[in-house]
Amino acid sequence: MSARRILGLEQTFNCSPHGKLWGNKRAQNGEGHANRCSTLWIAWFTPWERRFPKSAKPILQAFSMVFEPYTILVMVLASLYGLFVGAVPGLSATMAVALLVPVTFFMQPIPAIAAMVTATAMAIFSGDIPGCLLRIPGTPASAAYTDEAFAMTRKGMAETALGAGLVFSAVGGLFGTVVNASCR
Repeated sequence: MSARRILGLEQTFNCSPHGKLWGNKRAQNGEGHANRCSTLWIAWFTPWERRFPKSAKPILQAFSMVFEPYTILVMVLASLYGLFVGAVPGLSATMAVALLVPVTFFMQPIPAIAAMVTATAMAIFSGDIPGCLLRIPGTPASAAYTDEAFAMTRKGMAETALGAGLVFSAVGGLFGTVVNASCR
């Protein structure tokens, strides 16, 4: 007996005259007849508890909570808010979260935390925009490379400077997430 059969990922079907597939309990028990179709791998019909190891259940539950439509909408709105706050010189990511906290009092915990994290990440990245284009850092985090980014802008390479800021901001965020997740 194969491992897929033991885990419930394998199911045998019979073919109908119209080419449709129908489940057949007799065929699964080995009592089937000659027109049995080949075995199909249908993992989407088995319960997700049997498809993944027990250690993956908390991760799957977390993903199901984060990727709800309401949470995604909150993250999109928080990213637009963080983009605006970070691009205004003088407003920092910390100030963006401080202004967002009263709004999150009326939210459920998962969307509220997602909004604060998204606004912070977006505000830190968008602080590069005025630093690159105006030579005025939008957030204190972007003050370190404002001169180099503005020099690239003067050479006509503003897209490269902002693209590098975006890529390295995303890589740093993912690296920080992995480090925080591994230090339990």
